[in-house]
Amino acid sequence: MYLRQRHTRARQAARTGALQLDMLPTCAYIADQHPETGPIIEADSRLTTLLGGDGARPPATFAATYTDDCLARMRMLPQAAVRYDQFGTWCAERTIMTADGDPCDVLMRAHADAQTGRWIVLVIDVTEQTRAAEIVKQRAGTLAREVVLHNASLETARRETEQRHVEQTILNAMIARLLAERLSEDMAYRAIGQAAQALLPSSMGNLYLSDGSPLLTPVAPWVRPDGIPAGGLLRPPARLSDIPTHLQRESITVGERPCSALLLPILGKRHILGALYAVGACADWPLADATITQFGRLIGIAIELVRATMLLEDQAQRDPLTDVYNRRYLSAALEPAIARASNGGTSVAVVFVDIDHFKTINDTYGHAIGDQALRQVAALLKKLVRDGDMVARWGGDEFVLVLPCADRQKAIGRIQAMHRQAAALDVLANDNTPVPISLSIGVAFGPQHGKDAVTLRRVADQAMYEAKQGGRNQVVVVRD
Repeated sequence: MYLRQRHTRARQAARTGALQLDMLPTCAYIADQHPETGPIIEADSRLTTLLGGDGARPPATFAATYTDDCLARMRMLPQAAVRYDQFGTWCAERTIMTADGDPCDVLMRAHADAQTGRWIVLVIDVTEQTRAAEIVKQRAGTLAREVVLHNASLETARRETEQRHVEQTILNAMIARLLAERLSEDMAYRAIGQAAQALLPSSMGNLYLSDGSPLLTPVAPWVRPDGIPAGGLLRPPARLSDIPTHLQRESITVGERPCSALLLPILGKRHILGALYAVGACADWPLADATITQFGRLIGIAIELVRATMLLEDQAQRDPLTDVYNRRYLSAALEPAIARASNGGTSVAVVFVDIDHFKTINDTYGHAIGDQALRQVAALLKKLVRDGDMVARWGGDEFVLVLPCADRQKAIGRIQAMHRQAAALDVLANDNTPVPISLSIGVAFGPQHGKDAVTLRRVADQAMYEAKQGGRNQVVVVRD
């Protein structure tokens, strides 16, 4: 009766704590002197069954049922082994060994009887709650780790996205520059080199291209200030056969310095144009293979576009039959040539050349022979001019030469040599009969005979007309 009353009072006190005990299996006992180490005076049947089985007697002390792990924790954390709640109730969490040999987590709540000095102890089985809490803790830890990994993955993705954005901005800037301006090949190669240097920081390298031969020529170098690392397997290509079919990357260590190298084939629409080679003082460039490959494709497109544009521009400036410049190009280039001669204190010779009796050649031998004569005269003029000189077909059987010169007499000597060599041209009719070729030539010098292109052309054309009127096959120089 005494234990039952005390048990009831203890349960009522426990209900004021953190746990609601109505839903938990509980039992109770009375201990003398101490709730754990004191001798058990009386225990209810549930505790006796839990600890010793049916018909068994309770243990001498409740502490005798503790597992080794529980005792070890108590020794390691003596201050945390026992606590008192806000109502002064003695509280402890222990692990006991049941009669079945299974560990059981219990919550102990005890009150001391002031009159007898005995302890009424309520034992609550919290095994399921402890296991559930442990599972929650494990899942929370797993979730926390997953969150950390997910956040790290998001951060990596963010950095990669920013890197791809930077790379795409560089590529777009290169494309915009190549498309927005009428670039020469050299300017296009310089733009490609600058883009490569921006994409591959701390690097140096070059663009190697073929001009149609098996050999490669470096055309777009970029250099970093601290020199080139030596070593590694990748080397700048020298021939088309040295170029791989796909991107190759290499990470090497030179001395104690990590380095990277890459060799990227540059593909045209139908064939390999060359390769991009780069080496840098870093463990590895952050560029993805897809970005580097895209860069290579854009380089190939840019090179073919620039070459096609230059070819079209050159074709628009040239006479298709003779492959010398046409009248439109000469008209635009003559005025700057006269200005350069005036500013430099030199002269520029404007030479009008006419094939004698050209209409008779066409009428007698046919237009095919006439075209042959035009091509051979044009080839002779191109062969005899120097770098910086200009040869153009003015129209019909007339050609114009623009010859910058410092010495007028030497220029006249060169023109007379052209006149003499025209007689040796090997133009044959369909029956292999030689077709005689002679030239009537008029020469004027600017700015002496004309300070602008229109005047100088008119004066030189008049001198050529005088040569034809004077019997043809001669050179007439405008007198000062």
